[in-house]
Amino acid sequence: MLNNLPYGGESVKLIISGAGGLIGRQIVSEMEKTGAAITRLVRRTAIADRSEVCWRPESGDIDGPKLESHDCVIHLAGESISGLWTKAKKERILSSRISGTDLLVAALSALKHPPRLLICASASGYYGDQGSAILSEQDTAGIGFLARVCSEWESAAVRAQEAGINVIRLRLPMILSSRGGALAAMLPVFRLGLGGVLGSGSQYMSWCSLDEIGRIVRHCLERLDLSGPYNAGTPTPITNKVFTQALGAFLHKRTPLPVPEFLLTLLPGDMASEMLLASTRMHPVRLLESGYVFQHPDIASALRSAL
Repeated sequence: MLNNLPYGGESVKLIISGAGGLIGRQIVSEMEKTGAAITRLVRRTAIADRSEVCWRPESGDIDGPKLESHDCVIHLAGESISGLWTKAKKERILSSRISGTDLLVAALSALKHPPRLLICASASGYYGDQGSAILSEQDTAGIGFLARVCSEWESAAVRAQEAGINVIRLRLPMILSSRGGALAAMLPVFRLGLGGVLGSGSQYMSWCSLDEIGRIVRHCLERLDLSGPYNAGTPTPITNKVFTQALGAFLHKRTPLPVPEFLLTLLPGDMASEMLLASTRMHPVRLLESGYVFQHPDIASALRSAL
């Protein structure tokens, strides 16, 4: 157990939205090691004998007074980007993040004693398709749907600074886990020996192991001097071709079946160009400068951890 976190001392109190998701469950597990008291934001009616607060971003409802006397907030909630990008799906992806963050920030700002820190999730999609360019936190937002989503999401979170709340924006990459996300979706295909590169395979993929994300959040809570955007991918982004070869080798399977770009572009809503073919070579400049040391900096060790 880690006592005396700078935010909250020996009994830090956290609010977490999206605690039931893949990343949320990992962060809860990591923070429970510190002895932190965790309050979950839930969309159903809160259960009286649990540490829960009801909120419904789609209708603008939140039990604001119950957010009082918390030290930090970790905001992860939002519509999953997986699934077909129909017009309605894209609207949910955008609105869930903006309306949810607006509602949460407004409720926190109205408190008599607002929390000292808000950690808000963002994503590598902030940068859009940038080819082989190495992207640091100083680079501006790219072009496209995901870049717009991330930019507006971060802007909504930053408004909490007006209430004196420090804001950290974590730009999350592809998370490697067998329990969910992109890797879990790939595994059945690769285990059948039917895996292959997507398009040319030259597009860069920023990535991070799931357990690494929990440690990164903990690192943010252990430091009072961190603020602003942080790229949360490893310092070793790789191309889709290298990733495909590494996963195939780990599973002892061949990867003989490339997926042509023209087939991928048949997916609706620019999903292929933004998620599968976009090249984002994100580098965690500020995280490394803050002293964070990655436990799984290479793809081989990350796959061992995930699988």
